[in-house]
Amino acid sequence: MLSTWGLGVVVGYRCADLMVPGTATSVFAGTEGGYFYGTYYRLPDGTVFSGTRGAFSPDDVGFNYWMVEWKSGLKQGFLSKGGHDFLGLELIYTGDWRHHVENEGALLFASSVPEKEGLLMHELRVSVFADYVLPHILHQYKEGMGAEVWFRMVPPGMGEGSGGTVSYYGVGGETKASFTVYDSDPEGDEFCVVLVTHALFEHMWGEHVPFFELGYATEYLRGVDGQGLDTPNSGVANAELRFYLPSPGLAFNLTIWPVLYVFSDNGYFWDEAFEEGVFVSSAGLGCALELAPVGVLSLSTQWRLTDTNVDGTRWSPLYLSLGSYLF
Repeated sequence: MLSTWGLGVVVGYRCADLMVPGTATSVFAGTEGGYFYGTYYRLPDGTVFSGTRGAFSPDDVGFNYWMVEWKSGLKQGFLSKGGHDFLGLELIYTGDWRHHVENEGALLFASSVPEKEGLLMHELRVSVFADYVLPHILHQYKEGMGAEVWFRMVPPGMGEGSGGTVSYYGVGGETKASFTVYDSDPEGDEFCVVLVTHALFEHMWGEHVPFFELGYATEYLRGVDGQGLDTPNSGVANAELRFYLPSPGLAFNLTIWPVLYVFSDNGYFWDEAFEEGVFVSSAGLGCALELAPVGVLSLSTQWRLTDTNVDGTRWSPLYLSLGSYLF
């Protein structure tokens, strides 16, 4: 079922070597909006929903919502070359307006969370990054390593839900590595094997953290729903082995790569006590058409390896990604 549509645009201006050679300053602003599908997995008493409980069924975890975001920011590259910032600092302001469309019997609207009908909030974020992920010198698929750490917050007075105030803080970090493990022809775009790894962690706290900000790492767990994973602490580790088949050639100066891949997604989520957390894992396989180094159309199927989703299933037959890989 297609349940999401939206549109966004971001414009910016980049100035390199303005004052100090090897640095670059970028400013940007944009907006996006659309109609989306969301989920909420808590019973009115706050316990985790699973299966059919009383008047609620697995269908009641879902709801639809309208969302509009607007943002502006500054990116300062301290080691820049050829339009790429290898080291830098980023400051971003994001405004977020949401209206949750009520569905009869939905778990979200039976809850007492302040944002159950919608909210308006203003988030500030600062991050420091190292980005050495670049197109391969010959094959053009992306290769290298990168890392980022961030702090973000909605200070008191800058978030208001339909039923109360919203205010939170978050710290986190993310790493990614991609490298070629086998290249059948270093002089041509033939069969290659690429290993990509990814890890992420975030800790949230504050007066009230919206339910959709908790358990941020769940979006990197293919085939796993958010049942019981809306915790202030979340972390994931991913590994993906990509098999690049012989390329049929170029299109618009982009390298066309048919790709087959297998992956493992693993996460850990906890509240206060780490030892009382929940471990979740999934695995799958997929195919993709990559226009290196800028775009990807990817389709995968995946299996949950620990427990089951709220509807009792382990297999999610379809995950579609347009524009990029999951990580």
